[in-house]
Amino acid sequence: MKKALKICSPQLGLDPVSCLGGEVHDHFLIQNLAKNGNKIYIYLPKGRFYQKHKNIIVERAPLKHIPAFAFNILIIPYLFKTYNKEKFDILRVHNPYFVGLGALFFKLFHPNVPIVSTHHLAEDSQISNVINYLTVNKYDKIVCVSKYLKSWLINKYKVNGNKIDVIYNGVDPILKPKKKNKTLIKKYKLDGKFIILFMGLFIPRKNPLFLLKVIENLNKKTNNISLIFCGYGPLKQNIEDIIKDKNIINVKIFDPVFGTEKLEMLNLCDVFVLPSLNEGFGLVVAEAMACAKPVIVSNNSSLTELVSDKNNGFVIKKNYSNLWADKIDKLKTDKNLYKNMAQKAKKESIHFNWNKQTKIYQGILEGLIDA
Repeated sequence: MKKALKICSPQLGLDPVSCLGGEVHDHFLIQNLAKNGNKIYIYLPKGRFYQKHKNIIVERAPLKHIPAFAFNILIIPYLFKTYNKEKFDILRVHNPYFVGLGALFFKLFHPNVPIVSTHHLAEDSQISNVINYLTVNKYDKIVCVSKYLKSWLINKYKVNGNKIDVIYNGVDPILKPKKKNKTLIKKYKLDGKFIILFMGLFIPRKNPLFLLKVIENLNKKTNNISLIFCGYGPLKQNIEDIIKDKNIINVKIFDPVFGTEKLEMLNLCDVFVLPSLNEGFGLVVAEAMACAKPVIVSNNSSLTELVSDKNNGFVIKKNYSNLWADKIDKLKTDKNLYKNMAQKAKKESIHFNWNKQTKIYQGILEGLIDA
């Protein structure tokens, strides 16, 4: 590291105990940047948790619950006040929807302060598109969490590819392979079951309802299986209603888990599934791989960058429930295939390391200062 930097990064959240991949990403990145000696100036909603560090200086917004778009306006006085006092080197946009417009206003008055944005998802709403069209070509550097997102930005907004760098997410180092928790096996009556796990938000983009079709197909061809949904969201009631109406067996729904509880849950399963329709990265897939679990994902967006078909898992057409059921059954019955995929999943997961990713990010920031 050439020099310690002063980085301003307004945040709507920094809690590692979050179902939002972008928030988890920012927690680990900012913690590692602070540990490397950089000063990080954070504007955070009132009462929101963050992990304290001597190099993380937090100022609180007056409100706890702030509409995401309104955060753009709320940060403007903070940016000018903090710059006048600290003369920070870099302004970091952790999400263009939350911070992009406020950062752009600041840039009008301080054009020499580089702005670095991070894109976590190919958001295609009308408001997101307007914000991206206004801001995306104004950033000095853009960081994407996948090659898919880089390509999306170039094609949709005509961004110069040279200003975009891809830095994958990292995985919490506590996540690693371990034996199934016998207490949980007994508690949830999972003894002898081949366990399929979905972990994430119950929202249309994550496509959890599709897995109920998969388990229906599996119930026709095999036994001793169990599908676990672990998360929360607006589709939870839909999942429960379909299970009841169709009398689907072998399905359990758990609340979200974090930290050591996530470690136990990921190691409880035999195969991890994510049938998402769109993912900017798919952090939970990398987390499952770190626990040596074969993974099955849809053949879209960024997921093919994490999962190599027939290597560390399967990449399957979205919404082909019979194909998904066949591949899960294949992993259940072919022990050698399962073992090989589990080993390769663990091996591939080493690419998703926060120390490595932070070093790359630090180099990008230093390059902007030296330019």
